[in-house]
Amino acid sequence: QGYAINAAGQVTGFSYTPGDTAAHAFVTDGTTNAVTDIGTLGGFFAQGVDINASGAVLGDSQLAAGGRHAFLYVGGVLYDLNALISITDAAYGAVEFDTAPDITDAGQIVANGSYTSGPLAGQYHAFLLSPRNDNSTDVPEPASLALLLAGALATLAAHRRRT
Repeated sequence: QGYAINAAGQVTGFSYTPGDTAAHAFVTDGTTNAVTDIGTLGGFFAQGVDINASGAVLGDSQLAAGGRHAFLYVGGVLYDLNALISITDAAYGAVEFDTAPDITDAGQIVANGSYTSGPLAGQYHAFLLSPRNDNSTDVPEPASLALLLAGALATLAAHRRRT
């Protein structure tokens, strides 16, 4: 099942594995329609829900221990969004992202998640994760991953202003 397409003709979604034992996220190359199995974050289901112009795929996946986490697939590597971006603030608590439905061509990500600790524990919120061009070298390439981490701090500050 396809969910999103970019201007280059790359498609993402999910497909059942042989024998219908699991459903994995996938992305096509946009020219030959060759399909790359993105996989899962350890569980039996994952889906790519959006793809930007550079081919970065955003989606969500079941975990081996149950539950669900948002993921980012870029440069041939599947990343748990929670491993890339950690938001913990004494005033609000920690956040765990379970879905991420949209990524822009500029790398901005819409993610949804719950506060897992602190005074907002249990509350579900939407977050805008915006990359920042600061030439940071704290996180290995691709550079967009480093920018997402830096953008998480700006997102938390923007969230504070709204609450």
